[in-house]
Amino acid sequence: MKWIFAFVALMLSFSASSQNPFEVKSERMEDKSVRIWAEKSFAGKITVALTFKKLENTSLYGDGIYTVGSANLNLERLRPIDADSHIGYSYSYRWFYGDVEAEPDTTFVYRLPVSTQKLTNRRNVVDMYDLYLKNENRLISSSVFDAEPTDTIYAARKGVVVRIETQTTEQSKSLISTTERAYVTVEHADGSYAFYKMLNPNAILVEVGQTVYPDTPIGFPWSFEGERYLFFFEVCDYVWTERGVKTEYQRFIPLFKTDLGVTHLRHGVEYRAVVDDELVEREMTSREKKRRRRQ
Repeated sequence: MKWIFAFVALMLSFSASSQNPFEVKSERMEDKSVRIWAEKSFAGKITVALTFKKLENTSLYGDGIYTVGSANLNLERLRPIDADSHIGYSYSYRWFYGDVEAEPDTTFVYRLPVSTQKLTNRRNVVDMYDLYLKNENRLISSSVFDAEPTDTIYAARKGVVVRIETQTTEQSKSLISTTERAYVTVEHADGSYAFYKMLNPNAILVEVGQTVYPDTPIGFPWSFEGERYLFFFEVCDYVWTERGVKTEYQRFIPLFKTDLGVTHLRHGVEYRAVVDDELVEREMTSREKKRRRRQ
């Protein structure tokens, strides 16, 4: 099998961020209980690991691992054992992107995120960083498709757009690449993520927080050197490498609905996307289905 090797600069690390979209806060209540809650500005889910360094005059139930989906979520309500005395407490916390406790459905059938009007040729791409470190959990190929600049890229599955980023890379003797390219990350209901990479940063068709469906346009492909246009797609989920302390993402190759049937795409084989009501509406609510059918 041929492999196309991609440099680290081409791969997006979803966990890297210069912003802090998450914070845990607490307050003492009039009944001497303590309310601990989370505040989140990030569009997707977050897993938080709460560790108490001190607990006096109260008891804690559970393992301190929480999934935060809404903007504000109560994590704990500590109640005093002795109602006449205050609770003594102190804590620290770590937070991680995604619902790390979720188990993604690897049998789910995705829409091939390209036009139904033309054949597409899928090839393998491996992150050079993972190859160098021999990271077996992550050494699973992404997909790369040759494309034209006017080809529309579609959402492969219903989900929420949780991140849109533009990466700038300088050209050098060892690496030739475009100066800017965009990445769109979509979070799915089962805790998996789709990464739409190598997109035209000036033509992104979605917004952070938007719900997308398998017929929603995401954007258009972009080019390394201004001549050859490509589009990268991969699906991953986040797993504990050390529970409550560290996570990493692991890629898996999804099933797609194509003119050759429901299949894992093979290197070098040409496929045509197949899109029907069953595929588009599979994860829609009744209200979403009615709205779509009225359009």
